[in-house]
Amino acid sequence: RKGASTNTMVATIDAALLRNEVEGFRGGMLGYTVFKRTYAAPLMQSSKNNDDVVTTESFQQCIQRLMNSELVQKHCALSESDHKLLRRFMLEQNCSLSGRYLQSLGLSTTSSTVDENKQKKNDDGFYPLSSCAFTAVSDPVQPFVYAARLSLHGAGVGYSVQRQYVDQLPEVQKVHPTREDDSPNADFVVPDSREGWIRFFELLLSTYFGRNPAASTAGAGECDQPFSYSLHLLKESGSAADIQGLERAVSNLASVLEPRAGKKARPIDCMDMMNIIAPAVVLGRTRRAALLAIGDADDVDFLRAKRWDLGNLPLWRSASNNSVACDDINNNKGLPEEFWEGYMGKGEAMGLINLNLFRSCGRVGETKYPDPKVQGVSACAEQGLNHEEVSCLAELMLPTFTSPEQLWEATRLMYTVCKCTYLLDGGAAASEQQLANSLKTARKNFRMGIGVTGYMEASEEQKSWLSANYEQLRAYDEIYAKDRGLAPSIKLTTVKPSGTLSILSGNTPGCHPGYSRYFIRRVRFNPDCAVLKKCRAMNLTVEAERGFDGKPTGRQVVEFPCQTPPHTQLAEQTSAIDQLEVVRRLQSEWSDSAVSVTVYYRLEELDDIRQWLAQHYNENIKACSFLLHCDHGFDQAPYEKISESDFLEMQSTRGLSTS
Repeated sequence: RKGASTNTMVATIDAALLRNEVEGFRGGMLGYTVFKRTYAAPLMQSSKNNDDVVTTESFQQCIQRLMNSELVQKHCALSESDHKLLRRFMLEQNCSLSGRYLQSLGLSTTSSTVDENKQKKNDDGFYPLSSCAFTAVSDPVQPFVYAARLSLHGAGVGYSVQRQYVDQLPEVQKVHPTREDDSPNADFVVPDSREGWIRFFELLLSTYFGRNPAASTAGAGECDQPFSYSLHLLKESGSAADIQGLERAVSNLASVLEPRAGKKARPIDCMDMMNIIAPAVVLGRTRRAALLAIGDADDVDFLRAKRWDLGNLPLWRSASNNSVACDDINNNKGLPEEFWEGYMGKGEAMGLINLNLFRSCGRVGETKYPDPKVQGVSACAEQGLNHEEVSCLAELMLPTFTSPEQLWEATRLMYTVCKCTYLLDGGAAASEQQLANSLKTARKNFRMGIGVTGYMEASEEQKSWLSANYEQLRAYDEIYAKDRGLAPSIKLTTVKPSGTLSILSGNTPGCHPGYSRYFIRRVRFNPDCAVLKKCRAMNLTVEAERGFDGKPTGRQVVEFPCQTPPHTQLAEQTSAIDQLEVVRRLQSEWSDSAVSVTVYYRLEELDDIRQWLAQHYNENIKACSFLLHCDHGFDQAPYEKISESDFLEMQSTRGLSTS
């Protein structure tokens, strides 16, 4: 939508052109479809019937946009040969900047692109390129505002609701929010902008926690604190979905906080608040808010937050992945038996975060690169972060390299772009003092995460290049930082889940094994996404997404039949212990931050997992999470194993190549 304008923007995709563009694309039709959905900027084409009809970028146009950006042209100061090499590496999908760069970088310097929201300034500032962020919930308002803002920019946000932080919050006030669209005296008129929504939630939370100076000064819980708001601007120029989404968030917040009036909020309450507010702010966007909640290992309410065997769960609980902070898995304050109940198929298995190891070393065994101020992790736990710190990411597609020299050249160029990203100003977002302070922390640490993906389909020779490549990168950082007058980077490398970028390049994600030789890959789309029409025309299965409660969420799910290259190590051939050993290896050879992994396991492996963790976790694993391999109970799971005959039938009926 475009504010109060009567025009609408209609994205179109020419089917024949799409097929031509897919030729040579490593990720095939699935990868290119996901690229078009997620990263391709719209291009103005013509006007018809009062509608702006647009097509979207090709992959080649997207890469050229990145190469033309202020960041690459000015701040990176690349030689002509390096400029050509960077362009070739990205076009041939040997490496990639993170999805945030693909989606945002260079839009302000590309006059032909169309901004999806005319009220939001397109700029090459730092925040639209940030992939990772973290906040500790030690304040009743600002952590939620911070997470909402970074989610709005597309960053994944980790947040801690450990007691050491949540116990600092004041008591909850008794509040009565009322919608008064026709009243000229409403306390807040909600603007038709996502920043306006964030300001609305900031005021609402301030009222709930006694921070709103306009509210009553009565004692906590003694009487209702009135708070009125108007949505008349949304009614004039917004959509019905916007209004319903905002109203639903207000109602959900009330259901969490009203029972706590006169009492302190609990960690589980703060988790619910975060999972309500951040997703509401990004409602209707291509990508949902990515959140990870960190709780205490002995917080029973937190441990039961996703135990669906105990009864119906609020839908918003699905907005975050949950992990517990555990530095010593063997002491008396380690993991209670309650923690392992989710691993029995009774709920979602929670992940583990070893903050002590994050703080004490880089790669395992190297103590000269400590990170003592780490308080939490990013949304996928690949990066340790300070409170309100952000970071940027890049990716190396390991199986695509033919020599260690080629791998190093790509690593060096990815490093250069990530390092120079911190030379950008904060853009329009930096006018908020909170984000300006966050940028100062980022520039102090110059933290980045250059990841590897496709590890389980790479050869042993390719894997053997990583350790020396890291050591060369560390030495190069010292020289480059000194030459440019910058601080060395506190962390340089990581292994991230790499779900979307690996789909684009057709690789197994991160260090995960291939799910199966033949499988269905389910991808989520907004209902107005232009790619959906093409998916239906190809006879791909398209159905409404179902939430935790079985009700439609408003999004669509498309099924793509897929096959894994024959030489790839598959999950069915890889025990949970094998996967943990891969994490252990990468944590010592490549990643000086963390190795983000979801370990597939079977119930009969649980005892072995517990024994392995007891022996190796404390000194070798910074973060890990687990997923029951088959009977995990997830409806419309991202992956589903199928037979070769099913795969061939699905391919033939959909007109897809079997290669």
